[in-house]
Amino acid sequence: IDGNQTVTISAFPAGLATRTTTLTVTDASVPVIPGGIIDTNSTMPTITWNAMDNATRYAVWANYASGPTNGIINVSNISTNSYTPTTELGIGVYWIWVRGFTSSNAASAWSTPKMMRVKTPPSITGAANRTVTDPDFSVSWEALPGAAYYDVWVDQLSTSTSAYFRNSHVNGTSVDLTGFEPGKYGIWVRGFTARGDVGNWSPRTTITVAPTAQNVNVTAASVTSTPTLNWDAIPGMSTYAVWVNNLSTGTAAVVNQTGIATNSLELSSLPAGSYVAWIQGIDASNNKYAWSSPYRFEIGIAAKILTPASSQSSGTPLFSWTQVAGATRYELWVSSLNGAGRVIHETNVTATQFTPATSLGSGNYRMWVRAFDSSNASTGWSASYDFDLVDADNGQMKDALEKWTLEMLEARLVSRLSEAADETVEQVFAQPDLIEAINHSTGQEQRQQVTQLRGIAPGAFRDPSSSIVDSPSEDFLLAQGLVADPIVR
Repeated sequence: IDGNQTVTISAFPAGLATRTTTLTVTDASVPVIPGGIIDTNSTMPTITWNAMDNATRYAVWANYASGPTNGIINVSNISTNSYTPTTELGIGVYWIWVRGFTSSNAASAWSTPKMMRVKTPPSITGAANRTVTDPDFSVSWEALPGAAYYDVWVDQLSTSTSAYFRNSHVNGTSVDLTGFEPGKYGIWVRGFTARGDVGNWSPRTTITVAPTAQNVNVTAASVTSTPTLNWDAIPGMSTYAVWVNNLSTGTAAVVNQTGIATNSLELSSLPAGSYVAWIQGIDASNNKYAWSSPYRFEIGIAAKILTPASSQSSGTPLFSWTQVAGATRYELWVSSLNGAGRVIHETNVTATQFTPATSLGSGNYRMWVRAFDSSNASTGWSASYDFDLVDADNGQMKDALEKWTLEMLEARLVSRLSEAADETVEQVFAQPDLIEAINHSTGQEQRQQVTQLRGIAPGAFRDPSSSIVDSPSEDFLLAQGLVADPIVR
């Protein structure tokens, strides 16, 4: 770079006026950006040019090719022969110029303008190959710098159908796809600027629509009638397969039937017991899709309790249980094992779950559930289920309640022993009301302390998970004289 040079020429002809003219010679040395049109997927592409012998710095200038905005890039202190923008460029077409400067700030001419097309594709979020079970789903992508709207193209790969879905003007970064038939789909997205510049298509994302049976349930006229397994019809399915295991006997495939043309199946051959069922859809080409989630249910027996967990921190736990064929309502009973007695008694729960509106508080609890049909015939009570609610904020209250329970129980035992002049200690401890009180009112540690009064092993007392009573019958409690006692009330 030697800069523009200026020469002054003067003429002094005899007898004529002196004439002077100035000539400016423009420096012909300019940087060169190699290659043809620059196409890039990067929003921060590196621009490179040839180095100039005595250049100590360079300047880069860029304008939109199709818009009024100039100086999109305007940087003049670049020490090397390349530059990477520090902020993202939007998709679109740009003109780029470069020139060099010497240490004395002599400048070369601007380079020949170079066209650069930023064609960044959108990045579709989620796995590139995934399966959905719902025929209605959404596809989303990350916002693309410079994009004003997007073009979404979907092919149905399993049938080689091009443009199965197309929306060439999607505002925003997601699109809802509804009513898709079972099969495999290829999805592409590209962005457009408000000026009409277009980016490249995204890499293909493959989504397989493999719907599974939903809303599986069993119905029956009563809790003793033959049940029917039902599910929602799956769009695109011609037939179904049903698989049922008997959990009571541990027998697999007690029902294993294919070619079911409707979305229900009468389970006429199944005896009373606990079962789990799966449903599978099969299309007209005999393509088999995913099995449904397992569905547990009971025929002619009590429900099985599913939740809450045996120990949790929430004071309003979700109580849930298996469906009983023919049940129209359920009765839920929850008792405190720390002296508060019954804390929940719901007699008309029409779903297979219940959440209390107010907190039960920290403590130990036992629950039962039973089913009723439309004629008010019922199954037996479920097996009792014990659980703990642990609330760190109420830990001191829980400790105090346990201490009070133990003291009350010890006082009651001493009183009973003093009254039993004609009974041995072992006979007094064998009384069912005392055993039930101990089981309902204390934890394992407290039961161990109580047994020390009689000098027998803790194992002589029944574990809370196997209560003396199999159901929370008020008649039983009244008969044992325990309903009015503060220990179990």
